[in-house]
Amino acid sequence: AHGQGFQVAARKWNLWAAIFATSLGSVIGSLLSYWMGYYGGKPLVLKAGKYLLLNKHDLELTEKFFHKRQGALTILISRFIPVIRHFVSIPAGMGKMPLGPFLAMTFIGATIWNTFLLVCGMKLREHWPTVQKYSHQADIVVVAGAAAVLIWFVYSRWPGKSTAARNPR
Repeated sequence: AHGQGFQVAARKWNLWAAIFATSLGSVIGSLLSYWMGYYGGKPLVLKAGKYLLLNKHDLELTEKFFHKRQGALTILISRFIPVIRHFVSIPAGMGKMPLGPFLAMTFIGATIWNTFLLVCGMKLREHWPTVQKYSHQADIVVVAGAAAVLIWFVYSRWPGKSTAARNPR
């Protein structure tokens, strides 16, 4: 969206049209991911989950989580987190989160985020290399954190680990 912000600053695009276009694109992409999880998620987890170190219990927890109200809040908050914002729609679909709250939170979160990027592109056009430098550093921190969580997840579920080692009391 920051590239479109450059176009708005150069008066080649209208700000409201850019906000609408980026939000619509975000919702459509998120909806496709949601449907992937909704229609393909459960069979995929039940069939291939053992290769991903996932099980039926994980799927049940995901379904319960996204059926509850905090699933909508999670969708909204996730729209502001690099990397996560691109993947959260799949577990929301797997969890059978109701479509209305999913679309509402996706639209609100994506619109706020896209508007922020558009305004940044407009206001910081001449300083964009500096902004990119810091945004890439933030992405690296988030990716490193996500990698740490993934390593912990794999380690805690590695086949052959005793149940006592996984669930200390």
